Amino acid sequence: EFNINPSAKMSRYCYAGQVLHTLPDSFAGSRNPLQIGAELFGHEGPESDVEVITLLLEVLSVAGIQEPNLELGDMGLFRGICDLANFDENQEELVLGSLLKKNVEEIKVLLESFSIDEKVQELFLSLLKLNGTTEVLKDAAKAFVNGPVELQKAVESLEELVHLLHIRNPNLAIGIDLAELKGYRYHSSTTFSVYTPSAGRA
Repeated sequence: EFNINPSAKMSRYCYAGQVLHTLPDSFAGSRNPLQIGAELFGHEGPESDVEVITLLLEVLSVAGIQEPNLELGDMGLFRGICDLANFDENQEELVLGSLLKKNVEEIKVLLESFSIDEKVQELFLSLLKLNGTTEVLKDAAKAFVNGPVELQKAVESLEELVHLLHIRNPNLAIGIDLAELKGYRYHSSTTFSVYTPSAGRA
């Protein structure tokens, strides 16, 4: 644990087993891969994210994967901007699809067709620009400074998460991509992926 109140009512779960996919998740991949995972319930805040991410990094180290690159994002930013735009489910789905494709022009056309306020349009478009090193979070704080408090809190939470992770692992390479929205319907806030030069995907 990492600065988590011992009296907090939390539950930790881990699992391992084979799962069945309709299609393989990569070329020549298996439809019946082995999947392992861990989840923590009952705590809100970056400390629990630190605990799970640290566990992941330890597992990768045991597996012989050295110097991984961690990428962080937050689904709550896109969801908060959609709320600000008063999107219905169909509008949200269309803009989400364009963001996943990183298609700036398509996003602009969609937002214009929905008659979205220019300031809100800029918030959507800023997501595509906010990727790179952890310095990006400073730009994100400026981009959302006049936005809803929920957006500001999401950025502050990511900043705190980066700070806590670097306390544990000062040399950890951390990247930020606030337009990485894969799994949007499943995740609600902070997301993370790990990349390594020895593999072409997370």
